[in-house]
Amino acid sequence: MKNFVIAFTVILLIFTGSCKRQEIFQKTSDSSTPLTLKSGSLALKEAESLTVSTSGQHSPVVTPLPDASNGNISELYATAVNEWIQYTINITTAGTYNIQVMSSVYTHRGIGRLYLDGTAKGPDIDQYKGTEPNGYIITDMGDAVLSAGNHTFKFQVVGKNASSPAYSLSFDYIDLTPINEAESLTVTTSGQHSAVLTPVTGASNGYIRELYATAVNEWIQYTINIARAGNYNIKVMSSLYINRAIVRLYLDGAVKGPDIDQYKALPNGWAITDMGNAVLSAGNHTFKFHAISKNASSSNYFVSFDYIKLTFIISIPTLAATNPVTAITQTTATSGGNVTGGASVTARGVCWSTSPNPTIANSKTTNGTGTGTFTSSITGLTAGTLYYVRAYATNSGGTGYGTQVSFTTTSGLPTLAPTNTVTAITQTTATSGGNVTGGAGITARGVCWSTSPNPTIANPKTINGTGTGIFTSAITGLTTNTLYYVRAYATNSSGTAYGTQVSFTSGLYVNVMSTGATGNGVTDDTAAIQAAINQVAGTGGTVIVPNGTYMINAIQNGWQGLLLASNMTFSMSSGAVLKAFPNDRANYVIIEANNVSNVKIIGGTVQGERYNHTGTTGESGYGIGIDTGNNITIDGVTTKDCWGDGIFISGSPAANPSTNITVKNVVSDSNRRQGLSVVSADGVIIQNSTFKNTIGTLPEAGIDLEPDGNATLGVKNIQILNCQCFNNHGNQIDVYAGNTRQTAKPMSGIIIDNNTLTSQTSPNDGVRIRATDGVKVRNNNMVVSRYGFNLYLTTGNTITGNTIDIGVQAIVGDDGGNIISGNIIL
Repeated sequence: MKNFVIAFTVILLIFTGSCKRQEIFQKTSDSSTPLTLKSGSLALKEAESLTVSTSGQHSPVVTPLPDASNGNISELYATAVNEWIQYTINITTAGTYNIQVMSSVYTHRGIGRLYLDGTAKGPDIDQYKGTEPNGYIITDMGDAVLSAGNHTFKFQVVGKNASSPAYSLSFDYIDLTPINEAESLTVTTSGQHSAVLTPVTGASNGYIRELYATAVNEWIQYTINIARAGNYNIKVMSSLYINRAIVRLYLDGAVKGPDIDQYKALPNGWAITDMGNAVLSAGNHTFKFHAISKNASSSNYFVSFDYIKLTFIISIPTLAATNPVTAITQTTATSGGNVTGGASVTARGVCWSTSPNPTIANSKTTNGTGTGTFTSSITGLTAGTLYYVRAYATNSGGTGYGTQVSFTTTSGLPTLAPTNTVTAITQTTATSGGNVTGGAGITARGVCWSTSPNPTIANPKTINGTGTGIFTSAITGLTTNTLYYVRAYATNSSGTAYGTQVSFTSGLYVNVMSTGATGNGVTDDTAAIQAAINQVAGTGGTVIVPNGTYMINAIQNGWQGLLLASNMTFSMSSGAVLKAFPNDRANYVIIEANNVSNVKIIGGTVQGERYNHTGTTGESGYGIGIDTGNNITIDGVTTKDCWGDGIFISGSPAANPSTNITVKNVVSDSNRRQGLSVVSADGVIIQNSTFKNTIGTLPEAGIDLEPDGNATLGVKNIQILNCQCFNNHGNQIDVYAGNTRQTAKPMSGIIIDNNTLTSQTSPNDGVRIRATDGVKVRNNNMVVSRYGFNLYLTTGNTITGNTIDIGVQAIVGDDGGNIISGNIIL
């Protein structure tokens, strides 16, 4: 389709007086509205019908295009600059012509320059268009005085758009519209005075006309031949002066437009008066201007004009009543219309909105072109909603609309987004949910589940409120190790709708005896217990370790014993002991939680082999190791006799600390290096636990918070609450960031609250804080043989409400900037 409007204008230049005409004659195009062919143009030349020649590299081509003005365009498949295509046009009547060029634009076009009889004329034309289908542009090349006879219109390639792959030039037509001079028209007067043709410098063709009327009812009349019947806008340019009359236009004998007062005090001037629109048939029409009175200040009744401008108006389409809406569902309906009039209708259909009087700026259909009836499918509607609909049709004159009709979509069943993935799976419970995205009057929503596919609300279900929106559902009453199917649902008066189906298996209980463990204190049970772990991995299930002593090879793959998986519980009975075989390695882990999440380690004893260790080097034999873990809980476990630490919490790689770690109700006893170490973590709670009798290799602390050489990752947001640390050979709690202050601040958010710290047999401290700021130490009870608090390179720490039974000194190393108050020193 051609996306332009052409305004076809005939200007009759009728000058009077000595002032210069101010309005410039223009033909206009508007790319926002569809093109209507200028079939009534006085001299429209179809490019494919003209005598044509080219520069020789390529021949001219005539290409059929259904929306071209005569069904064809003329093309030059140019591949380089300076190629050209030339059209020869014979002018039968010499005169001044306005030149407009209709170009076909497409993805491979170049930029063309017009040479009229060898001289460059008008602007360059960029015929590139970035997307299909073809389009059209109209370019006004200005006016030219053409003699009778042949004239050449050569279009030469001067370049191309940077996005165009080629240099082709394509043309639909060349439009030559004559501009009629006043002196060549038929002019009559009322007879008292003749029409005067006066030469004026600057006038079009050098002449103007006026009527030297001296009384009312004198008139001057112009006869204009209309080449194309249709609706025209009429504008009159009057010459204003001190001796002018008030004039009235009679168009073909009938009064038209407002009266025009042509009086103006010096200096003289000009006025354009819009006389309105008129439907004119092809042929002659009379424009008679009567002097009907004069301004009180005017000295006479002269009637003077510059020009009459007639602009062709393409009428917008007319439509019958919009069709009643039928076949209404929740989201669709059917309507249509009948285009009863309007030239070159380029689009038609219906438009709709939830507000009255919808336009094509709202949602719409496109149902062909031309006049006649059409049917439209309305889609994308919302259930239970009132809509307004109008048929429309568009041409280059604009868009016309039919009458408005309205309808309401059916409320219908609810609509749901996909059912939520099932999470938090245990042996008997799980979590899912959904999102009700549409539907009126939702009275219930939730999820339903079954051991058979496609569960319905006749199966077990949750009820999670009403209305649309997101909801979360707690699934309960499950059977262990069972496959379930789940669907979200929503119910309204139309029934129940379901979301997509998801499935999951409820958590397992796997007893390690069932996978071959013996618990006899002799047999290697590592593989049997690992098999049980592998069965429950990712299910939310539980590994059961009954009473007994289970020998573990803690140096598999060099340093690992049992490897836990995500989403599981490792539960040991109170009499269950995981005991490491003696080894000579510098490091090992009996139970390792490496890069896993949602894990619980419960009960029992994890025992190292420090007293039977066959090596002499290293210090990193751990009972339980957490490495880049998330949401890990150690509850009620005893770790003892390890070559290194009872519990070791770290992060790997360096950018990923362990997070959301809970250590509670544990006992860490007689380990060689630490009771518990935290070297890379963000978010650890240590509570209601005992750390005692650590001795063997430095630091020998009960709890050690110490970044492992990674200041950026660090140890952050650690809480030590309601714990006991006693008889550890090193410090009972060590908060150690090094012996020099670090800009990166590797330690932060540390709280030590309501703990009991006892160190009577070793000459070390209750709490040592080094190169760490902002530690809060509150409400702790200390019985120590050396210092209660040992501070070094610290500031901003808070030490309040503590009771300190000291051996040497309660607080040492405070160099200012710390808050120390309310402590009781015995």
